[in-house]
Amino acid sequence: MSPSASNKQEAGELQVQTYQHIEQSVDDIDAEIARLQEQIGELEKRKQQYIDLHPKLE
Repeated sequence: MSPSASNKQEAGELQVQTYQHIEQSVDDIDAEIARLQEQIGELEKRKQQYIDLHPKLE
Protein backbone atom coordinates (compact mmCIF):
# COMPACT_ATOMS: atom_id res chain seq x y z
CA MET A 1 0.00 0.00 0.00
CA SER A 2 1.40 3.40 -0.92
CA PRO A 3 1.91 6.08 1.78
CA SER A 4 -0.96 8.07 0.28
CA ALA A 5 -3.34 5.12 0.40
CA SER A 6 -2.21 4.30 3.94
CA ASN A 7 -2.87 7.89 5.04
CA LYS A 8 -6.32 7.81 3.44
CA GLN A 9 -7.13 4.55 5.22
CA GLU A 10 -5.93 5.98 8.56
CA ALA A 11 -7.98 9.13 7.98
CA GLY A 12 -11.03 7.03 7.18
CA GLU A 13 -10.57 4.92 10.30
CA LEU A 14 -10.12 8.05 12.42
CA GLN A 15 -13.27 9.52 10.92
CA VAL A 16 -15.22 6.35 11.76
CA GLN A 17 -13.91 6.46 15.35
CA THR A 18 -14.86 10.13 15.61
CA TYR A 19 -18.39 9.46 14.33
CA GLN A 20 -18.78 6.53 16.74
CA HIS A 21 -17.63 8.72 19.62
CA ILE A 22 -20.09 11.45 18.62
CA GLU A 23 -22.94 8.94 18.33
CA GLN A 24 -22.11 7.55 21.79
CA SER A 25 -21.98 11.06 23.24
CA VAL A 26 -25.39 11.87 21.76
CA ASP A 27 -26.80 8.62 23.16
CA ASP A 28 -25.35 9.43 26.58
CA ILE A 29 -26.91 12.91 26.49
CA ASP A 30 -30.29 11.47 25.42
CA ALA A 31 -30.14 9.05 28.36
CA GLU A 32 -29.32 11.89 30.76
CA ILE A 33 -32.19 13.98 29.38
CA ALA A 34 -34.59 11.06 29.91
CA ARG A 35 -33.34 10.60 33.48
CA LEU A 36 -33.74 14.31 34.22
CA GLN A 37 -37.22 14.39 32.71
CA GLU A 38 -38.18 11.53 35.01
CA GLN A 39 -36.81 13.48 37.98
CA ILE A 40 -38.75 16.57 36.90
CA GLY A 41 -41.93 14.53 36.78
CA GLU A 42 -41.34 13.24 40.30
CA LEU A 43 -40.63 16.75 41.57
CA GLU A 44 -43.77 18.09 39.92
CA LYS A 45 -45.82 15.37 41.64
CA ARG A 46 -44.26 16.25 45.00
CA LYS A 47 -44.91 19.96 44.38
CA GLN A 48 -48.54 19.23 43.57
CA GLN A 49 -48.89 17.27 46.80
CA TYR A 50 -47.73 20.34 48.75
CA ILE A 51 -50.05 22.60 46.79
CA ASP A 52 -52.94 20.25 47.49
CA LEU A 53 -52.16 20.50 51.21
CA HIS A 54 -51.97 24.32 51.06
CA PRO A 55 -54.41 25.64 48.43
CA LYS A 56 -53.20 29.24 48.96
CA LEU A 57 -50.00 28.30 47.11
CA GLU A 58 -51.80 27.72 43.79
